[in-house]
Amino acid sequence: MPLPAEASFSAQKKYDLGSLIDLALNNHPATRAAWSQAKAASASVGEARSLYYPWVKSGFVGGYDYNYTPVASGPNVYSRNQATVFFSMEYILLDFGRRDSDVARTIATFNALGLTYQRKLQEIIFAVQKAYFAHEASLWKKKAAEMNLAFLSTLAEMITRENVTGLSAEPELLKAKKRVLEAEYEVEAATAVVKNTLGELCIAAGLPANTPLQIATTERPSATKKLRGDANELVRQALLLRPDIAARIAEVKASKEATRRAIADFFPVIKLQGEYLNATFGYTASNNSQSGTYNGNGISGAQGFVVGSWDIFDGLERVFKVRRRQEEDKVAQRNLEQTKLNATRDVWTSYNDSLAAEQRVGFAEGYVASAKESFNAIKTAVETGLTNVTDFAESGSNVANADSELATAIADYSTTLALLAFSVGTTTPSPSRVPEDLGRPGGVKLIKAFSF
Repeated sequence: MPLPAEASFSAQKKYDLGSLIDLALNNHPATRAAWSQAKAASASVGEARSLYYPWVKSGFVGGYDYNYTPVASGPNVYSRNQATVFFSMEYILLDFGRRDSDVARTIATFNALGLTYQRKLQEIIFAVQKAYFAHEASLWKKKAAEMNLAFLSTLAEMITRENVTGLSAEPELLKAKKRVLEAEYEVEAATAVVKNTLGELCIAAGLPANTPLQIATTERPSATKKLRGDANELVRQALLLRPDIAARIAEVKASKEATRRAIADFFPVIKLQGEYLNATFGYTASNNSQSGTYNGNGISGAQGFVVGSWDIFDGLERVFKVRRRQEEDKVAQRNLEQTKLNATRDVWTSYNDSLAAEQRVGFAEGYVASAKESFNAIKTAVETGLTNVTDFAESGSNVANADSELATAIADYSTTLALLAFSVGTTTPSPSRVPEDLGRPGGVKLIKAFSF
């Protein structure tokens, strides 16, 4: 099965997170490179199985030759035209497990690459999620900066009018203008971040950074989904679900089969060999006064043998090959153990980071509520003349800063949840998003998502 047809990008369409993930899974070069590697390994399985069948060869030899030999009785001359067709067959009767080991090793390698392909899909999904949340936060922070600029600009205009009528001093006006310039700077900085995060999102989706990608407008959530689940249970799930762990297991199996293959080289190989030749010729010869022409067609050779070969001594090459393979088995096993350790670390770290990020969201929401409450109180005080405009401006900026911090906290929390799902190995796309070959028996089994 080929990969799904490439999803075409539309500059008029507004993409949400789900459609961006679909776009990335269909267009990202890393997805297709990993898929091609898996297909190449699948072809290697068929290549290894070919040794179970007889090998049949055919050939043709044809041409002309002329020869002159001087002898005592006179010249001996002949010219010849000949065409020979031959067929040969070779079939392995017994190889003491060589073919079985080769096939088992290539199947294990194919499964490992298929699982690696699946992990690559998970990496791409997480990359899109991370870039999307970062871009989403940058949009919210830009909006907060623009609101702060609008507030400070309005306040500066009010102070300017009061300065004309003598209700405010010149230093107060200069401070107001300075705050407007700072707010304009913050808006420009936020705009640059929006453009850069959009470029990163395009790259994550498999598009050039300058693609005119439009993102569907989203509202900033006032609360976040709470994290549910026990860290120990998530670690257990990761050891069961992570495709990279399953790939390491397949690599251990492939290594052991390669060792079996090296041991099988100590035994003989028994083959059945046969050959058939048919020649068609025209022959003209002369010797002194005698000459003649002969034409014919006939079997020039037919034979069949049972052939056994056994390398008795090879300078200990096979011995050292087995030793090398046994050590490589240990390396594969240690790589599996290391991958499992890394998985437990990934889950443990991302789980605790998610808990901390969840707390930061709560703190940020409290910060926003406190800043708005303070702003309303100072606004009332300004209207009654109990405080100055400087405090009012500062309280308005505090609200914008609080909104910006909340946007960052929510994006960080969403990213840590996505990273936790990636660490557990639960971001596997649905079967409709991956080629069917990897979901069939004998291939890589699709893993059901584990939701929090």
